[in-house]
Amino acid sequence: KGLTFKWISTVTGVPDRIVILDNQIKLVELKTPTGVLSERQKLVFKQLEEHGQKVHIIRSKSDVEAFLDGIFA
Repeated sequence: KGLTFKWISTVTGVPDRIVILDNQIKLVELKTPTGVLSERQKLVFKQLEEHGQKVHIIRSKSDVEAFLDGIFA
């Protein structure tokens, strides 16, 4: 079991979802297979990563599977 919340913020460029699973909090951006990050997203994601928070970019079912494998490995 887990939780997922759509992240709605007054700051633009934040990841789409906050995922809580297996006692871990993950930040997730959902994109189509050809979707690109905006310059603002690149900046915000870099800031988050500078603070130790990786943003997982999910584009396909195989990305979802790899994301879950990383949590439960």
